[in-house]
Amino acid sequence: KQWYQRRVAITAGGSALKHFNMASKQGHVLAFYNLGMMHAKGVGVMRNCQTAAELLKNVAERGAWSSEIMEAHSLFHKGYTDAALVKYLLLAELGYEVAQANAAYILDRENTDFIDNLNYRYKRAFVNWRRSAAQGFGGARLKLGDYYYYGQGTDQDAVEAAEQYELASSMENNPQALFNLGYMHEQGVGKQEDIYLAKRYYDRASEASPDAQIPVFLANTKLQAKIYLQSLRTMYKELT
Repeated sequence: KQWYQRRVAITAGGSALKHFNMASKQGHVLAFYNLGMMHAKGVGVMRNCQTAAELLKNVAERGAWSSEIMEAHSLFHKGYTDAALVKYLLLAELGYEVAQANAAYILDRENTDFIDNLNYRYKRAFVNWRRSAAQGFGGARLKLGDYYYYGQGTDQDAVEAAEQYELASSMENNPQALFNLGYMHEQGVGKQEDIYLAKRYYDRASEASPDAQIPVFLANTKLQAKIYLQSLRTMYKELT
């Protein structure tokens, strides 16, 4: 009898899960909440605390305070960069991924009087890029790679930069991350020098975005010249 009741509950839960998924695609907040609770308790689906946390976080971010995001966005486009930055930094501390990425963007690229020390700005930007990346934003992984590569806001570390570029390329097939990995393999910086693997990454970058085709063409032309020179050196050594 207990087995039968459990099976009925799972079947009913599976049906509810289907309808809640459909409702969530329309942006229904209560559907996100119910899905989160079902994943948390394992009703109609395998229990998954990470998925439950992500769904419930989505609900929390749709509260009345979410209007602050739009206000910060409006302030930024009106030219009130410092005011927008303050709002984004506050929302970033609450865990808003968009606010974390936007705060990092402003600290990274915009002139702001709120934090005038450039080195400290880079450190704050690095913290927020890292938080944003931890929540699944591939673009933030790319920026972390840049920060590690150039030593902005953190210690310079080419190996860690390559790892971040690999994560960015695997998450979103990011053409810039793929191109950077090709360059690192070509130069032997942070990665083992390998001209042929460098070409493979360059070609993948070209496939990922039409905008990368010209830089990739130039990079591959340089690689072909390197390969030709290497073959000449090999021939010369054999002859001598």
